[in-house]
Amino acid sequence: MQEQYSLLFHQLSRLTTRRCVAVLNAHRHVASTVATIMVAMVLSAFVVNKVQSFEQAIPSQSEASDSDDPFEESDATGDSSNEPIREEVFHSFMPRATAKTKPTFASAEEDIEAYREGSQAYEEGKYGDAIKKWEPLAKKGDLFALWQLANMYRLGNGVKRDHNKAFRYYQKVASQHRSVGRYTGRTRITVGALVQLARYYERGLKKAGVRKNIRKAIEIYKLTGSHFGHKGAQFSLGRIYLKGPGGVSKSVHRGLRWLNLSAEKYHARAQAMLGDVYWGGRGVRRNRVRGLMWYMLAQEYANPQNEQSIIERFHELYGATDDEERQQAQAMVNQWHARISEKGKWQ
Repeated sequence: MQEQYSLLFHQLSRLTTRRCVAVLNAHRHVASTVATIMVAMVLSAFVVNKVQSFEQAIPSQSEASDSDDPFEESDATGDSSNEPIREEVFHSFMPRATAKTKPTFASAEEDIEAYREGSQAYEEGKYGDAIKKWEPLAKKGDLFALWQLANMYRLGNGVKRDHNKAFRYYQKVASQHRSVGRYTGRTRITVGALVQLARYYERGLKKAGVRKNIRKAIEIYKLTGSHFGHKGAQFSLGRIYLKGPGGVSKSVHRGLRWLNLSAEKYHARAQAMLGDVYWGGRGVRRNRVRGLMWYMLAQEYANPQNEQSIIERFHELYGATDDEERQQAQAMVNQWHARISEKGKWQ
């Protein structure tokens, strides 16, 4: 009976009032109908308060790095993968019940506080303190702590760069991918980890015993790019199909398709690559105006800190065109913005 109550409590802690009633009705052998409704109302109110407390405790975090190179120090989107995070779902709010430990709100609150202290330490540049707070959580399988540590070691933020550790942490995050349901902050993190793993497979990582496997990388890119619309994965697919490395059949048509999908999500590198394709006539008819148009967009969304080359390339192309070409390119940019804005209304 004690185990039944423990299981029941574990299920109710994650549900709304309506779902609580449904779960309790499924356990009539441990509660009467009247008690079921009363307990459901109390538990639901308690859980809502705990969830709100948790959400306030979790700082914000940018999306996974969209860089096509896991060995780069910065991210292609310009957003640091290891900035503090704010997620809409809870990760260690209710630990999984085991034979030895039972889920308690106290332990969850301690985890929340530890994570918050780690985030605060990271923001203040006290990376050692942040790691001390996050590593114990990571050992418990805490998704956010694992994610933060993976990014720190990959980028070398406050620690010596260690792609071996980063890869192992990303593996642990990605392993939880099937356990997540609707697209939430948890899903976004697991998808981001999958993309990072794909980048390691694309390049290979000898120290971690990871052999170069371009086809495995493509499989992961397709999953995350098609099903979840990850713009970094879409960019990587576009780049691969345009270049055709490792025995992959070169396909300009496929490459442009994936690059356009990524560019529509304001991925600066995808936009810049499209600009180079049309400017140089790489597999398509050369079109200087369209090439400049894509670079106008790319320099608009590029991060000056780690995508300076895109901005420099834009000025190079801009200086090589005349006023008429610039006006035509600007008109195309305006049309592109209008189309994407209209498209967004129906998504």
